[in-house]
Amino acid sequence: MRMVSAAGKPQGGTRTLPNVSSAWSSGIAYNPVDDVYLVVSDSASGLVAFFMNGGGRILGSKRTLSKSDGASRPMVAWNGVMGRFVVAWVIRNKLHDKVMLTTVDPAP
Repeated sequence: MRMVSAAGKPQGGTRTLPNVSSAWSSGIAYNPVDDVYLVVSDSASGLVAFFMNGGGRILGSKRTLSKSDGASRPMVAWNGVMGRFVVAWVIRNKLHDKVMLTTVDPAP
C-alpha cells in the first residue's frame, strides 16, 4: 500500500498491511473529522479491520469483524451523519450468499 496526495502524487514509501491476504478483497474509507482511515480486509482468520492515521501509521490493534472463512468483498464507507464507519461484506457458502452489515466507531 502507498499513501497518495489529493493531487495523486505518491507520499512516502510502500507499506505492507498487517493480516491482509489480498488487496483485491479489501475496503477503505476516510473519516475527515478525525483524519482516520478504516481498512477492512479478508484474512486467514476471517474479516479484519484496523485504523490508520492520515500519515499512514497504524493505530491500535486489529479488530475481527467476522470469523467466517467465507467472508469476503468488504465495502467500507464513512457516514458523517451517524459519525461512524459502515462496513458490509459477503459470506459465501454452497447454498447462497449472505450480505452482512455492521458499524464501527470512528476511532481506535
